[in-house]
Amino acid sequence: MLIALATLSAASGLVHASVAPANVAKWWALGVLVGAAAASQLAIAVALARGSKRAVPALVVVQAITLLGWALSRTVGVPVTATRTVTDPVGLLDSMTSAAEALSLALLGLDWLARGARVRAAQAGRRFWPDKVTAALRDPERSLFGFGRITRALTERRSVELALRDSEEAFRLLVEGIQEYAILMLGTDGTVVNWNPGVERFTGYGASEIIGRHFSVFYLPDEIAAGQPDRELAIAADKGRMEAEGWRVRKDGKRFCANVVITALYDPDGTLLGFGKITRDLTESRSAESALRESDASAVRERELLSDTEELAGAGSFDWDIAGERIAWSAGMHHLRGLVPGGAIPVDQAVFGLHPDDGERVQRVMRAALAGDDPRVDQSYRILRSDGAVRHFETRTRIERDDSGTPVRVMGVTLDVTERHDALEARVDAERQLREATEAVIEASSEAFIASDDHGLVTGWNLQAERLLGYSREEMIGRSIVDTITPPALRAGRTADLARFRESGGGRLISTRSEVPMLHKVGHEVPVELAIWATSIGGNSTLNLFAHDITARQQGQQDMMNARDEALEALHLKSAFLANMSHEIRTPMNGVIGMTELLLDTDLSERQLGYAEVINSSGEALLTIIDEILDFSKIEAGKLDLEVRPFDLHETVTGVCELLVLPAFRKGVELPVLIGNDVPTRVIGDGGRLRQILTNLVGNAVKFTDEGEVSVNVRRADDGFVEFIVTDTGLGIDRAKQDMLFEPFAQADASTTRRFGGTGLGLTISRQLIRLMGGDITLRSELGRGSTFRFAIDLRAAGPNPADPRIPAPRMPTRRRVLVVDDNATNRHILTSYLGPTGAEVTLATTGDQALRLLAAAADENAPYHLVILDERMPGTSGTGVATAVRAQPRFDQVGLLICSSTGSSDPVVAGLRDCVHLAKPVRRARLHEAIARLMGDAQPVSVLNSSAPSIGSEPAGARILLAEDNPVNQQVTMQMLALRGHHVDVAVNGLEALQKLAEEHYDLVLMDCQMPEMDGYLATAELRRRESVHAAVHAAVHVPVIAMTANAMRGERENCLSAGMDDYLSKPFRLHQLNDMLDRWLATDPTSAPAGAPGAGRSATRNTRTLRTL
Repeated sequence: MLIALATLSAASGLVHASVAPANVAKWWALGVLVGAAAASQLAIAVALARGSKRAVPALVVVQAITLLGWALSRTVGVPVTATRTVTDPVGLLDSMTSAAEALSLALLGLDWLARGARVRAAQAGRRFWPDKVTAALRDPERSLFGFGRITRALTERRSVELALRDSEEAFRLLVEGIQEYAILMLGTDGTVVNWNPGVERFTGYGASEIIGRHFSVFYLPDEIAAGQPDRELAIAADKGRMEAEGWRVRKDGKRFCANVVITALYDPDGTLLGFGKITRDLTESRSAESALRESDASAVRERELLSDTEELAGAGSFDWDIAGERIAWSAGMHHLRGLVPGGAIPVDQAVFGLHPDDGERVQRVMRAALAGDDPRVDQSYRILRSDGAVRHFETRTRIERDDSGTPVRVMGVTLDVTERHDALEARVDAERQLREATEAVIEASSEAFIASDDHGLVTGWNLQAERLLGYSREEMIGRSIVDTITPPALRAGRTADLARFRESGGGRLISTRSEVPMLHKVGHEVPVELAIWATSIGGNSTLNLFAHDITARQQGQQDMMNARDEALEALHLKSAFLANMSHEIRTPMNGVIGMTELLLDTDLSERQLGYAEVINSSGEALLTIIDEILDFSKIEAGKLDLEVRPFDLHETVTGVCELLVLPAFRKGVELPVLIGNDVPTRVIGDGGRLRQILTNLVGNAVKFTDEGEVSVNVRRADDGFVEFIVTDTGLGIDRAKQDMLFEPFAQADASTTRRFGGTGLGLTISRQLIRLMGGDITLRSELGRGSTFRFAIDLRAAGPNPADPRIPAPRMPTRRRVLVVDDNATNRHILTSYLGPTGAEVTLATTGDQALRLLAAAADENAPYHLVILDERMPGTSGTGVATAVRAQPRFDQVGLLICSSTGSSDPVVAGLRDCVHLAKPVRRARLHEAIARLMGDAQPVSVLNSSAPSIGSEPAGARILLAEDNPVNQQVTMQMLALRGHHVDVAVNGLEALQKLAEEHYDLVLMDCQMPEMDGYLATAELRRRESVHAAVHAAVHVPVIAMTANAMRGERENCLSAGMDDYLSKPFRLHQLNDMLDRWLATDPTSAPAGAPGAGRSATRNTRTLRTL
């Protein structure tokens, strides 16, 4: 029978909380009793009949406890007849005479048995006056199943108050006595108004700390923020009761799991008085439940892990209880045997399935282990599975014994090693096959194979070893390689190598290839290339030697070295021959060209002048051929080096074209030169070789062009490169023959050689030089329409150059007009480009007649031209004719005239014209700008020259010069050239004589031939410098400039001269202007203009005569 507790509301008559009795079918009878008490809050007691004469209290309303202080635990379940002396609510039923009396009345069909009032003694002797009604309880079939009584106190106010106080005291004692629960009485706002000691035990708060505070102090911060405490009170107020579980917070901040029941408390009028809150600590029970769940889960995981591990490892385990004679197999063990997992099996079935060849052995080993003392026994065996497969197993077993040593338990693990066993067998078989194949390969190898142990004893010897060293296999197996095939001189080293190998497993010969001698059986040494590899099998080290006979290779190498030495000797002889031939040819050529040049400066008849010019041109052609052959030989030998030093790029380009402009003019070919405004003047590179390249390209273009023009265009490219473009309107070259032009000694066709001559080396040399300078050359040509050669080389700017010969473009006054007259479009383009920076207004004309018309029209419009630039040679009216016509008309008096000529000299008529300047072609930008400055009336035009440079003839007149030269012709040529400058010359025929003259006389300069009898120029100069240094230690420093004159044009000659103490270098044959340039440089009166870094710097001036040519 279950107990039901209920509070009956006077307002609603509802039981707020109840648990039905076990006999639910009869519960409806209580409705009669409850309905009778609907008018007020009553004390209800219910007694249910048991048997014929016993009624047991089954239901007591909690409200009775509140009013009367009943002891509920002492009432429920006590027979009614035993309640007469019990002072609790169920005692109200003892007004019946007896249970039997009440039962009898009920059986008569009376539902309301009695009504009346009687004084009863309550707990602790208190008295009250109850008004009670007793009723019989029946089920729907009217069968009696119990009695109910409703009691209402009718005491006076005082009695009620005393009874209430007594009940409150009883409640307090009851609540305080409960330690397993934390009980709080809360106000309607959730403030704590009363509590029991269980609260302090649960939460750590004392009464003074908690009473008056909101009960949310026990909640988590996020629950408080979410309004959880107030929400629970609202649920309890609405539903009458709220129950929940969750985490709460103690005073020390620790959390605990709690079960909370909150009950709303109302007065008889239905007004909310507050809440009752009962909390039970579930932490320990929850922890125990969690631990139990975790333990169960862990056990499950362990079983699953074991099963998974066995499955992955191909393993199974077993446990043999020897006394029980049964073996427990794991699921993995069943799987290994090919069986369905089941329970323990008999011992005799465990050995079922063993391979017939292994069964008896396995059992014998196990019996011996059980009879012995060893706790471990491992075995390998085969199993015949039920599906017919043969599997290889390994079992590791542990035997447990009791105190007497008797085996009681055997546990073990079995692994399926079939795959490993099969792999091992396959590996063994593969190794066998490999070994057999290796032995076959070694036997058939073309190299000798020798195997030895780490002491050098032979273990292997193939057929090639027999052939190489003369020993048979039978003779060598077991013998020492040190004592048999190692030359005596190397045996100590080989013994040490073997000792190192035994100690460290390595050595200087291991895993290397080396060339060593081996000793043949008959006693001679055999050179071999030896490779040694070490292997180790089963802890045994083996040295594997592969020897290859290199006798033939060494002989070939020796032959090659001999051939190389012979080639070097031949090359040396060739170089010496070329140097000697160069000297021998250049020495007489110096006389030919020098004398011819002197002859051309004399008064000659037309016939004599023609003869002299032929001699001069032939000498120049011969010299060109010699230079090309020498350069080609240097390139072929890889001995052609480039100089890397600053030089004037503009001067180099225009200088080449100035030399070729006269030949072009004689053929009626224009030679315009355009150098871009952004091209640097001074660059770093080899100016001499660039001059050689341009001379070849421009010279060829002039040679093969009969009419039109040859133009040279220089412009700046990317990354410090400068691009050169040489274009002509000449013969052109067939596309099929263009590639062969750059091959040595090749020309487009044989007729070209017959008509124009040449060695065919020029373009080959030019291309090699360009490639050495970091570039390459290309050709675009069409037969009959001319050619264009284009190349770019690395010429980086040399930095700021204070001596830059270019002058800034003169700024013309506003609206200055310039008329450019030239029948050649390229020349007009170049002049327009050069005039651009001046700010002038440029007009172009193609003929002299057009120019005169433009001049007249401009004068008539009062917008005259201020400057006219004329080409001297034009169809129709020439430039000279236009200039003469302009000066003949007074209205053109203010017009400046500038005439450009390819002849290098002005017409006498032009020379007599006022305000008329002559310019030689190719026109240089700097010269054009200075001429404009002069014509525009600038009193002090900016000079194209360095302001500190002296003029021609500034060297001391009648300078004393010593000429050291043994060749009479060269003596005469040089003396005649020097005489033209008015110098006094003494001659010495060798170095000794030169030193003697220098000791006797003071000379301003020495011209020193390098190759002379008795003492050459190198030794003579070195001795001179030694004497000067001795003199300087006592007296003032003296330094006589020495200029080398050499016919040796081979590599390094300039360096040899300078290292001997010479100041400069003049290559034979030299021209008059070259000698003059040298004299100007070293005999100048300005002591600050000597070449930088020269030994005589500070005593002589530097000057380039080409920059001194007048306009």
